[in-house]
This record gives sequence, C-alpha cells and structure tokens, in this order.
Amino acid sequence: MRFLLVALAFLIGTDAVAGDIKFDNISIRSSGFLKNQTAWFDISGLLDSQDKQISFAKSTIRLDEALLMDNWQAFLSADLQFTTLSGGFGELADVSGTLFSGSQRNRLWDPEPFGSADSELQINPDRAYLIAAIGPVDLKIGRQAISWGSALFWKPLDRFGTFSPLDLDPDVKRGVDAARAEIFFGDTSSLDILSVFEMGEDDLLVHAGGRLRTTLGHTDLALSFARFQYEDRSNLMGGLEFSGQVGDVGLRGEASINYSPESSETELFGVVGGDYRLSDGTFLASEFFYNGYGSADPDDYDSYFMPGSQKGERLRRGEVFNTGRYYLGISTRKQLHPLLTLSLSLISNLSDLSSIAGLNLNWSPAQNLAVKAGAMLPFGEKPEGFHLVSEFGAMPIVAFGVVKYSF
Repeated sequence: MRFLLVALAFLIGTDAVAGDIKFDNISIRSSGFLKNQTAWFDISGLLDSQDKQISFAKSTIRLDEALLMDNWQAFLSADLQFTTLSGGFGELADVSGTLFSGSQRNRLWDPEPFGSADSELQINPDRAYLIAAIGPVDLKIGRQAISWGSALFWKPLDRFGTFSPLDLDPDVKRGVDAARAEIFFGDTSSLDILSVFEMGEDDLLVHAGGRLRTTLGHTDLALSFARFQYEDRSNLMGGLEFSGQVGDVGLRGEASINYSPESSETELFGVVGGDYRLSDGTFLASEFFYNGYGSADPDDYDSYFMPGSQKGERLRRGEVFNTGRYYLGISTRKQLHPLLTLSLSLISNLSDLSSIAGLNLNWSPAQNLAVKAGAMLPFGEKPEGFHLVSEFGAMPIVAFGVVKYSF
C-alpha cells in the first residue's frame, strides 16, 4: 500500500493530469504529487519503552487547483493521507512532532480522521484562498501558508507555522486560516498585514501582525510586530531580520522580543548565521541560536513536557522546537552527480553538550521524480527513566526514506 500510489503515478501520464486549460482570459491550472514517507526509529533505552524499534509510514496524494483571471485568483489544495504506525509510537508523540513538524493548533475546520491508533486516513484541505489585486495591494483571504523570517535552521519570527530544524521532510508548509493584505511600495518594499484565526478549546483565537520589508543596497531588511492570543493569556512580539551578502559570504539573522502582559515575562531570541559556496560547488552554512524560551539548566527540561503545562504550550503548538538555551547548527551540501546530492548537518545544544547528526541523499532520476534517503544519529546522555538529562540524548536513532512523484 505504501508504495502503490507512487507506482501508479507512472501509469497515469502527466499530460492527462497536470497543465493549463484556457478560456479567453481565464486559466485553470492543475498539478499535484504522490508521496510516500517511511521512517524507522530505534528507541532502545528511551522512556522505559518495551519496544526497541518502531516505524511510521505515510502515503499522500495531493491535488492543487488554481483559477487565474485578470486581477484575481483562486487556489485550492487538498491531501488524502494514509498513515500507519507501529505499536508504541505514541510514546514518541513529542519527538515525532519534531521530526515531522507541522503546527498542532486547531484550524477553523478540518475533517475528523478515520481509523484506529495504528492506522489513519485523513483528508487535509490545506489551501483554500482567494487573491485580489487592487492597485498596489494584494488581498489574500482563506487557508494559506505564511512565512516570516530569513534564517535557515531556526526562525523565531515564523510563528504562524514553521518547520522544525530537525524535520526529515520539510516540503509543504501547513496552511493556516488568515486574512492578509500586502501593500507594495515599489519593487523591493512592502507591508504585510494579517490576521490568523484558530479554534481554541472554548473560543475563537485571533492572532494579528504586520511585517515591513525593504532592500537597502544588497541587504534585505524586515521589521515585524504581532500579537498572539492563547487560551488564557496573550503574547506580544517585535522582531528584526536581515539577509545580505559580504563578498562571497551570505549573512542572515533574526532577533525578537516576546512579552506576556499577564505574567510580565519577557523572552529574547536571536539567530545569526552565514553561508559560503566553495569553488567546487560545495555549500557550507552555519547558525548560532539563542533561545530565550528554553533553559540553560537541563534539569528544567521535564517541565516543558508535563501534561497541560503553560511552560510547554508554545512547544506543543509547534511555535518552537527546542528546550535548551544555546545552539549551533552546521550543514554542508555537495552535488556528487547531476542527479545526486549529499547533505550533512550537525545541530548541537551547547548547554548540555548533546548533538544530533543528519545525513541526506537526494536523487532525481527524472524531472518529476525525487527520492530521498537519510539517517539521524543523536549524541548525549539518555534519559534516566522519564527524567531528561540532555535534549538530543532523548532522541531516537532514525532512518527514513521519501519518494515523491509530481504531476
């Protein structure tokens, strides 16, 4: 079943599925993909689990439809996902959310999944929005992806739904329900104003913000502000980001301050990094991350995972993914062959001296077919029962594969 959908894609024929249909000034554009994600986890010595190896598999078919007409456009994307889990996977709920990141916050409407604890069929209406161009203003209303920030590993400003730095397959960002207006002031400057809607346990939650971006010389700058509403409190954020080039070195960074009026708590975040491409095409990148949400004391990590804890709310919502204070990320990417690319990465928690190393091989045997295989290996002290001693020492050894056929 897991590879059946991908195999069937070769029998369909892309001309019969994808492409544009035009009627005068109206165009209908169809596309999509078939994908299988499989991962194997070795959890020996973690969380007192009786299982030593567990697995995860998800088969997805996604259809994307676009209706284009003069100054307005309509987009609709939906997934049909079939997921199977081995017994004991529930013990790694927090870890699996980090490796396959996607905000867990409730959107205004999502169909209930069908299935049991170890297999599930889910319909995911992931995009449904209208765009209207009115002079220098683009209005965008409906379920859409929102991306703020400019860093590579960590994006503290991208709080409407972002990828974990450990995500095994950061491909399609989960859509959120929003109303948005982007006002353009020329080719390189704009103001993005938005409201995002979410269903809380009892009431509708509304988040709002704005992001002003511009370019000065060869440097992109952005200033952002936002207010996030939780069940019983709020959070205010102000942020600054930049990305640019100094000689052959690319530089980027983000900084934000977060303030909770109800508790008078303040959190600071900062990311700074750079990248460089060698003469043989090898790409090198690194980032340092200061996580004001996390703790410099590993003994505090447990408090983030206590059921219902206010401290772990942003972790559960997928706004942040780490519980430590200081981090270093390093990655390199090398094209071994025109169709084969090797990527290596290392992310380290400098507070507890734990790390996780990643390896990815990406193969493109055809223009519309991508195959990825990889592994992640953690280093650090393992948990003492249910007590975390280090962050990445509590991660499993992971091997995974992804096959994606686009049409």
